[in-house]
Amino acid sequence: MSIYRKYCAKRWSNKTIKRNLSTVTPIDSQLYIHNTDRMALKSLQAIPLFDKICSKLLSLMNEPQRRIIDMSSKIQITEDQLPNIYRMVKSICCKIGIDMPDLYLELDREPNAYTYGTEKFSITINSGLLECLEDDEIYAVLAHECGHIACNHVLYLTIGDFILHGGSYGIEKIGNALSKSFVGGIVTTTIESSLELAYYHWQRCSEISADRIATICCGSAKPVLECMMRLAGGTTHIDSEINRDLFVEQSEKYIELTKENKINKALEFWLTKGCTHPLLAVRAFEIQQFANSDEFKKTLLYSRD
Repeated sequence: MSIYRKYCAKRWSNKTIKRNLSTVTPIDSQLYIHNTDRMALKSLQAIPLFDKICSKLLSLMNEPQRRIIDMSSKIQITEDQLPNIYRMVKSICCKIGIDMPDLYLELDREPNAYTYGTEKFSITINSGLLECLEDDEIYAVLAHECGHIACNHVLYLTIGDFILHGGSYGIEKIGNALSKSFVGGIVTTTIESSLELAYYHWQRCSEISADRIATICCGSAKPVLECMMRLAGGTTHIDSEINRDLFVEQSEKYIELTKENKINKALEFWLTKGCTHPLLAVRAFEIQQFANSDEFKKTLLYSRD
């Protein structure tokens, strides 16, 4: 039996996640956006000519073409196609006050999901997620992706992906795309280097905010932490042998290793340089810290059905 048929046969039944689709008061985004996310975005926007770069790239991007590619090579998720996933996302959108995005399933054994768009947003999940995550953990991933939409991350994520990986208009060609005066010059190299470093730093910070939204939508840190643990190596085949609390302890020990030691901190910098996501131990630590905070308790007051 294919993983798609297996998934369709499963039921989204865990009681720990609220699934009521009734209208609720959307959660105020100021309650969950991480301070490093705000500061990193300001640093990104402060780069010389950043606004000009964004404006130029928006004129080059072809969103309808992207939708054609999605429709031609992925499975579109609807009320009738993989309806469990569709209902999960509908519930999440209701909780955080966003419009329903387009949803797609893509054949890729690596467990991953991503959100794209400048006007109409779409979320793609890889088939690997359905193989290695339980329903509550898939819900956490979907809430994380919807969180990027709620935090207004997706425009910059889309532009950043286009800058860094956009073929002829990738970062190595950004000078040509913007102005002849940049070609081959030191200014071009400086802007490209600054933009790349600032973008990756902001994107890693943005992931922490999205993890917070996943925690809020799930009503606890448990499914989000278990998702991190599985991505670190804990598949569904060894459930009885892995322990979430021990994984949290491991993340706390990691933070201590890098907190005071400058050499370890430098190593962490090189590990994350050019990475779009924080290290899993860092994410697990931040999730647990948020779940124990007064901020989280406040958000639960807003998210009750």
